[in-house]
Amino acid sequence: MLSRSQLTMSFARTWIEYEDGFGDGVDVWLGLRKINELTGSTPRKLRVETVSTTGVSYVDEYSGFSVGDASTSNTMTFLSQLTASSNATGDSLNFHKGMKFATMDNDQSPGSCVSNYGNGG
Repeated sequence: MLSRSQLTMSFARTWIEYEDGFGDGVDVWLGLRKINELTGSTPRKLRVETVSTTGVSYVDEYSGFSVGDASTSNTMTFLSQLTASSNATGDSLNFHKGMKFATMDNDQSPGSCVSNYGNGG
């Protein structure tokens, strides 16, 4: 769904760009439509792999992950964090569970990441 390793490409994008997907071959966002096609009617296991700036690898897995379609503002949900296969400290997605997707030109809720952290992470 997302690959971000060079950190040079801006993720401050419009709603349409997030729906369609974008990338430069290294940093890539698959797109909300495709993510919904993959997960909307059949929730999946989500595996999140990250590497800290000091080179430490973390894995987080979630069961029942899905992203809704445009009629739900692409609301993301999941059943639970799979702690047995996760080595991250804490559940980093729980705060976002049930939230609508937001972009700089379509902020779905006050206090969202868009308004708090500047348009695209």
